[in-house]
Amino acid sequence: LGWIPLGMAPSFPLPAENGFRVIAERPSFSGTIRVVESERLRYLLIDGSVQTMQTKGGYPIFPYAWTLGLLPYLRPDGKDLLMIGLGGGETVKLFSRYGIRTTAVEVDPAVAETARAHFGLPEEGFQLVVDDGRRYLRRDQQVYDFLVLDAYAGSCPPAHLFSIEAFAEMKGRLRPGGLLAVNVVVQGYRDPLAADVAATLS
Repeated sequence: LGWIPLGMAPSFPLPAENGFRVIAERPSFSGTIRVVESERLRYLLIDGSVQTMQTKGGYPIFPYAWTLGLLPYLRPDGKDLLMIGLGGGETVKLFSRYGIRTTAVEVDPAVAETARAHFGLPEEGFQLVVDDGRRYLRRDQQVYDFLVLDAYAGSCPPAHLFSIEAFAEMKGRLRPGGLLAVNVVVQGYRDPLAADVAATLS
């Protein structure tokens, strides 16, 4: 497991006070979903927490998104990916460039609809499943070369996806030699959350 803390995703300031404009807003059980844009960038926010940030041309801004793009180089023969947590769909689009078959599991249908309407998520070329990630792990029998856990409840990782049992289920969905990547938002290596996740994985 490779791990690079990349800093805390900031809570977004009020757009009216900072020259940004809200181009879409809707309620969901995850919280209030907003799509906000500036002159060059577009953001997906859930209850003020930035989930996705990309250029209007569709290129990711958060470094972790590009870090995930290194996974195919670590397993060049990898053919398929299970992704838990969709956000704006950056990882789906990134892996499609490598011809990797992707199944994306997103618990909130409003997030999936927003990704398609405002962040260029394609209508085809991958499988989108609207379901809880843990429940899907239990009923899915397919195995994968890559598994990416990028799920957040607002600004917090969902506890039921970060347990010993959940990681064991993820391991069971990987082929021998398969790779698990976990996006954890921490404030440096000394952040207690980083130590907790490392201890759970070990």
